[in-house]
Amino acid sequence: SLATPTALTSATLTQRNLGFQPTRRHTLESLGEIDTIVFDKTGTLTEGRLHLLDTKPLGSLSSEKALAVAAGLERHSEHPISRVFTGMTAEAVSDVHNHLGEGLTGQWQGRPVAIGHREFIATHTTADTPPVPEDGTGIDLWLSVDGQVEACFLIDDRIRDDAREAIHTLQSRGIATIMLSGDRVARELGIDRAIGGASPEAKLSYLQGLADEDRKIMMVGDGLNDLPSMAGATVSVAMGSATDLTQYRADAILLSGRLSLLASAIDASRATRLIIRQNMLWALGYNLLALPLAAAGLVPPWLAAIGMSLSSLVVVLNALRLSRDAREKDATSFPEPGEQGQHKMSATGG
Repeated sequence: SLATPTALTSATLTQRNLGFQPTRRHTLESLGEIDTIVFDKTGTLTEGRLHLLDTKPLGSLSSEKALAVAAGLERHSEHPISRVFTGMTAEAVSDVHNHLGEGLTGQWQGRPVAIGHREFIATHTTADTPPVPEDGTGIDLWLSVDGQVEACFLIDDRIRDDAREAIHTLQSRGIATIMLSGDRVARELGIDRAIGGASPEAKLSYLQGLADEDRKIMMVGDGLNDLPSMAGATVSVAMGSATDLTQYRADAILLSGRLSLLASAIDASRATRLIIRQNMLWALGYNLLALPLAAAGLVPPWLAAIGMSLSSLVVVLNALRLSRDAREKDATSFPEPGEQGQHKMSATGG
């Protein structure tokens, strides 16, 4: 009656205190079987905050002037991309129109200007279609002035500080890593496989294909568009910054946002199974030895009471090792963000 509940309770409380919150009864037990982890990108492996990577002037405007014109257009937008240009020097742009999901148009110094994705800008230029960026990095945003392509802005999300170390740790455990995107993040983090340009339905189909191969899958995401994929995983984990519905549907929540806790939780699950087996063997062995002696009258009642109490104490103390071992491992193998120094700077490309 104590062997399993004490181990599961100790492991669950410890992981919750570290920042990994199981929300289903099967979560902790299932984690130990995981051999494949599938990550969403934005808000999961990255911080969910876009920033400017590079500005490529393609016409008569300098990089500074092109950025100023772009900032003048984007100040009229509430799209997350507009935040990239917040705080920059902005040119005065009038008569701005927002083309939902495509871009912005307006007038700058009496000339028509437009900013948006490649196909949108192609309809507002008289020149050739803008070229596709060679490196395929992040989001490419284009600026045209008076029918001519003037600049390309490369925008992307910042990789989480502990993402590289977390991926390496998982791979060292023999766990395959997959990212549901196909860009620089997968290359920089050394992820085993990247799947790009897939719809939520296609992602779910891909996960079902992995399940058909008898893979035990963990899906980590943070958005509503991740829900179909998460439903197809053995264990689904929502980031602490995820939407309420995503957290509600997930099997666990990464409260702290520390990706390193994924490996810690898997280790804890495997250790919990070992502790449960030890507790069961101890309880079985002790009772097989003690009960016949007590039934034969060879053990006085007071000694039997002490023996049973000591047996229960052994089971509880053995379960509490999960808490101590997990905390020690977290302190040494998964340091807090401020303790990773130069390695973390390289993980963010800083």
